[in-house]
Amino acid sequence: MKRTSSSIARQIILTYTGLAVIIVLVSLGTILAANYVRRTILVEARQRQESALLSARIRSEALLLTNVTQQYAASPSSGGVNRQELDEQVALLESLLQQAVQNVNPDDVDESIALGRVREHLVAFKVQSRRVLNTADLENGLGEETTRQMDVLLDHYQPALVESLKAFEQLETDAVERFADQAEYYAIQIGVFLVILSVASMALVVFMSLWLVKRFMIPLTMLTENVKLAPEISMKTPIAIATDDEMGALARALNRMKTEINESRSRLEQYATTLEAQVEERTRELKQLAITDPLTGAYNRGHFFALAEQSFAEARRLNHPFSIVIFDADHFKDINDRYGHAVGDRVLTQTVQIMKSHIRQTDILGRYGGEEFVVALPNADIEASLQIMKRIASTLRNTQFESDGEYFGITVSGGIAECHETTKETLEEVLLKADKALYSAKEMGRDLVIAYNSAHTQQGDVMSKLEYSSAELMIVNAARLLRDGDVVFVGVGQPNLACNLAKRTHAPNLVMIYEAGVIGAEPERLPLSIGDPTLVSGSLSVVSMYDIFANYLQRGNVDVGFMGGAQIDKYGNINATVIGAYGKPKVRLPGSGGSQEIAAWANRCYIMTPHQKRRFPERCDFRTSVGGLDGGGERQRIGLRGRGMEAVVPDIGILEPDENGELMLTALHPGKSVDEAKANTGWDLKIASRVRTTDPVTENELGILREELDPTGIYLKGGA
Repeated sequence: MKRTSSSIARQIILTYTGLAVIIVLVSLGTILAANYVRRTILVEARQRQESALLSARIRSEALLLTNVTQQYAASPSSGGVNRQELDEQVALLESLLQQAVQNVNPDDVDESIALGRVREHLVAFKVQSRRVLNTADLENGLGEETTRQMDVLLDHYQPALVESLKAFEQLETDAVERFADQAEYYAIQIGVFLVILSVASMALVVFMSLWLVKRFMIPLTMLTENVKLAPEISMKTPIAIATDDEMGALARALNRMKTEINESRSRLEQYATTLEAQVEERTRELKQLAITDPLTGAYNRGHFFALAEQSFAEARRLNHPFSIVIFDADHFKDINDRYGHAVGDRVLTQTVQIMKSHIRQTDILGRYGGEEFVVALPNADIEASLQIMKRIASTLRNTQFESDGEYFGITVSGGIAECHETTKETLEEVLLKADKALYSAKEMGRDLVIAYNSAHTQQGDVMSKLEYSSAELMIVNAARLLRDGDVVFVGVGQPNLACNLAKRTHAPNLVMIYEAGVIGAEPERLPLSIGDPTLVSGSLSVVSMYDIFANYLQRGNVDVGFMGGAQIDKYGNINATVIGAYGKPKVRLPGSGGSQEIAAWANRCYIMTPHQKRRFPERCDFRTSVGGLDGGGERQRIGLRGRGMEAVVPDIGILEPDENGELMLTALHPGKSVDEAKANTGWDLKIASRVRTTDPVTENELGILREELDPTGIYLKGGA
């Protein structure tokens, strides 16, 4: 089938527009032709009729001239008829003849000849009439010659003129009748033509309608019938419409759809087996979701109790020990408020992973609600449960969580209850006793795990009665490094706590200066920033930041600078800029601030940081503040003051540089080991020949930190 390049609407419009134009043009031509014929015939007929009337009038006037001539000839001198009247009558005949000449069609030979005869006879009649008048004037009446000439006029010239006029009149009358017959003929012809035109137009309309039906209705019927076919037949049968209009476009679209559907069917058949396997896997996942907490992966409360009841019944039947532990993340609301719920959720998820790594396969871990978790420990007494919980609490205490480059830790409080063989306790009753023990742990300061006994007293602790966090441990030991009278460049946060603790204990003459320009600050409360107004009240001086750095720091008037950073390498260089490649970092950190100057020009520098392998790489990803550079005295060779990091105080012990500038372990905190320090260092950590043990944290130190310096736990709860 030949393709067309126009739309259906355009084809229909062009078809019927062309038809209408043809009909209009033919009708208009017919009307114009009829009007032309009518006008031509009417003009000719009117002229011929006028000529016939003129001829009759000429004949009448000629007879009148004859009568007048007779009257004059009979009595020229009577005064009845004068010559002037005769002349006027002759002029009238000539005028009428001239009008007849003007009406004659020059192309009509017969009319011209007939009028020529009239003219000849009129001239002869006029001449003879003059001859009669002249003779009558000579004879003064009807003489013999006048009578003879009158007889010639009446017998010869007058009849000849009359006959020529009659012949002309008849010619014109015949012409008028001929034109009438002609007009009737043309009217009949035009009527016949119009009838033929109407029939032809109707036939053309019918033909075009049939063409449109064939052109559009048949393809439309094909499309409809194809759609009505059974799917298995329709999808395999292409539509044979090759036009470029809407029908063709629809057919091609349907054919493409059929092809895509057939291809999709093939793909679906290929995916069927895989999909079934995925459904089975998803079913298993949904079953798992139905029994686990969606956030942490621990068993949900309902499934925990179902499993715990089974395990509890089995333990009672076999007379085996059975313990329940309930524990709660301490001050978890503060974590959500400070870092956001997303970070809090991550902490809970990681906490569950730590717990799962320490409990036995037979133990049952469930989320009790919020930040509370419960563990059922079959075949475990109080002592065994305490050991498990000790490992969990210790690991959590030493785990650092991260949020936007800031690291913090958590502690947990727990309660343990055991089902005794001699009692008839239910699982709910054992759980209630564990909950009471948890409440007691919270009342006693948190970060404790307490076992329930009949008197509801403390049965066992995870730690000693004097409990402290890793942050508190680092702050106390950093404060002990400060000397009375030291000038210390203080930062906010934990360094500020360490300086103020030293000033309230062993170093009352400590001079604290702050980056914003405060010298000798005596804050009444914990400052929240280097520009906190509490730093100004009671201070020795307030100067510009330029003076702080140029006149105090660079001149060697600052004894100690407290540093901070995300990484510290084996030579005490600090990274506070990026983690990973500088151009495409994994984490972008706040940067140096004033630490770059402090590290270069303070007489000695200290840093507090959790002892984690990722914080102690062999080489920093970026050197923000210099320590010993690459060791071997390089710091001194380039002209920097001091030795860089005089001491690094993590939560495991204390690191100090050796003679080459490389950090080595010189002290351990109580309960910590060399193996633990080496395992959490990114290089082969050197160990001093004699590693001392730091003094235990005192109640006085903790009391000052918790009750005086940071009673709301702004920095104590945040870890490092």
